[in-house]
Amino acid sequence: MLIRWSVPLLLTLAACAPSGGDQAKQEADKGVIRIALPSETAPLEAPPQQPEGAVWSLRGGGGVAFGLAGQPPLLEITCTHTADGTARLRFTRRARAEAGAQALLAVEGNGHVARVAVNVTRAGDPGEWQGEINAAKETAGSIKGG
Repeated sequence: MLIRWSVPLLLTLAACAPSGGDQAKQEADKGVIRIALPSETAPLEAPPQQPEGAVWSLRGGGGVAFGLAGQPPLLEITCTHTADGTARLRFTRRARAEAGAQALLAVEGNGHVARVAVNVTRAGDPGEWQGEINAAKETAGSIKGG
C-alpha cells in the first residue's frame, strides 16, 4: 500500500515545485541573475611580436623612435615641456587598442623601472596609446642607459 501511494505522492510534490520559469522570476525579483558560463576556456591571443629588422633611431626635436624604416614607429619617446617649462617624457605606443583602455608601460634600464600610465588616444588596429612622466623624477632619470 505504501508503494502504491508513494509514486502519486512524489508526482504531486514535483508538480507543486516551482517550475524553472517561476524560479527564475522569483530569483529576478530578489535581484539574482543567473548567467551561463562557457565550459571551454577562450583561446589566448598572442602578444604582438617585435618585427624583424626594427631599430631605434633619433627623431627631430629630441626624441627617439623604434620601428621599421619607412613605416610609422611602434614606440616613440619624445621630450615635451609644460607651460611652466617642466620637462616631460611622452611615450607613444602604436598597437591594437580598444576605446577607453588604460595600461601601464614598464620602461626598464640601469636597474630601475619606470611605470608610465598610458591611455588609448586612438582606438583600432593599429591604435595609439600615450602617457607622460616628469623627466626630472628619479625614476625617469634612471631609465637612461641600460
